[in-house]
Order: sequence, then structure tokens, then C-alpha cells
Amino acid sequence: MKFLKVLVLFGLFLGCETDEGRELGKEYCKCITEAKGDVLSVGECEDHFKDEIDQIEKKPRIYKNFMEELENCQ
Repeated sequence: MKFLKVLVLFGLFLGCETDEGRELGKEYCKCITEAKGDVLSVGECEDHFKDEIDQIEKKPRIYKNFMEELENCQ
């Protein structure tokens, strides 16, 4: 029974990490899209999200989800 509880908690933890990467990707995409090609505005987006992106680069699963969101960015 304890094993099942640990497994469920671990699954929830991984699920939260997955959403974190996707949400960050959506926010970054929105920022870039709203910049509409303005170089200064895109630079501001990069500066705003730089620290968060640097942190998730160390977490491959989250970074992968972030990059998938950026690939789907329109």
C-alpha cells in the first residue's frame, strides 16, 4: 500500500513538471507573438524569460515540453 502511495505522488510530481514546461512555452510564445516582429519587443521577451529558461534547461523533460510548445507557436 505504501508503494502505491509513493507511486501516485511521484506521478503527480512529474505531471506538475510537465505542465510547467508547457505553460512557460505558451507564455513565451504569447510574448513573442504579441511583439509582431519588433526586434526590441522580442528582445524584451527573451530578457524576461531568460532566467526561467536557464532553470528548465537543466531539467530535460520540462525543457523538451517547453520546446514542443515553441515549435507549435504560431
